[in-house]
Amino acid sequence: LIAQRKAQSLAYRAYMKRLRNLAKQVKHPETSGRYAAELKTAAQRALYDNLGQDMNLALKLDTAINLAREDGWRGNLIKERKVKGAIAQVLRSEGMPNKRVRDPSPEYAVSQKQAIIQAVNQIYDIVVEQHDY
Repeated sequence: LIAQRKAQSLAYRAYMKRLRNLAKQVKHPETSGRYAAELKTAAQRALYDNLGQDMNLALKLDTAINLAREDGWRGNLIKERKVKGAIAQVLRSEGMPNKRVRDPSPEYAVSQKQAIIQAVNQIYDIVVEQHDY
C-alpha cells in the first residue's frame, strides 16, 4: 500500500511538471521551439500560424502592415483601406491566392479578384485582433 502511494506521488509530480511546462509554453509560445527566431512578435506568429506556416509571407505581410498603418487606423475607413491595400499588394506580389491557375478568361479575372478580396479580408480579420499593430 505504501509503495503504491509512493508511485502515485511520483506520477503526480511528473504530471505537475508537464503541466507547468505546458503553461510556460502557453504564456511564452516563442520559447516552445515551435517558431523560428525571426518570428519575434505575437502578430508575426499569428500570421505564420494562419498562413500555412509560411514564414516568408508572414514577415512580408508584417512589414507591409507596419509601413501602411497609421495611428488610429482601427475604425477609420480610409486608414483601414490603406492596410488592406498593403495586404493585397503583398498577396499579389507572392502570386496569391493561387499561383497555378492561368486561365485568361474573363470569369477567371472575376474569380481571381474575388479570391484576393476574400484572402485580404481573412488576413485583415487576424491583423485587427493583434495588439502589435
